[in-house]
Amino acid sequence: WQTQKDSAQAWAAYADSLINSKQYAKAQDIINQAATKFAKTDTYDYYAQRSQAILLFAKKDYQGAIDESVKAQALMKTAYEKELKKNELPNKAKAYGISDNYGELTLLQAGCYEALKKDDDVIRLLEGYVKDKPREAGVWFDLGRAYARKDENDKARKAFDTALKYMPGDPEITAAKAKLGDK
Repeated sequence: WQTQKDSAQAWAAYADSLINSKQYAKAQDIINQAATKFAKTDTYDYYAQRSQAILLFAKKDYQGAIDESVKAQALMKTAYEKELKKNELPNKAKAYGISDNYGELTLLQAGCYEALKKDDDVIRLLEGYVKDKPREAGVWFDLGRAYARKDENDKARKAFDTALKYMPGDPEITAAKAKLGDK
């Protein structure tokens, strides 16, 4: 950690490890320090926002996590667009790997909305996610569960079938689909 202190990504990884070990106060301190350290640099500063969103999610402040993750995604988008112009690359994925960080925050938002029992928002986010990453069995499973909670059983079956395509025979997915009954 000490050798990588000039990297916003290293600060975020350190904050994430603190969050994972439930050292929330120390994680908040590291996030605050990183936000200050990288605020006026060319370093992409969305890492502090991203870690803040993850921390709020861990602390079950779901609306706060949604708000921070949306801010982080906006910062990412700005950074990627800047990188595209600078390097004249043909797409965002090549610019900086937008899908990983941006997608991670989309899934965090969906988890927040699920905890807030807002299945329409869960569905909206997960449908968008699987358009970009159609082979994510776990996301298809979560989407199927959200459809099932809304009694949209045909859509739930299709989502579970897609999940099973990528994770054949998975007992949890199979059981969720079985609960819908035959059609």
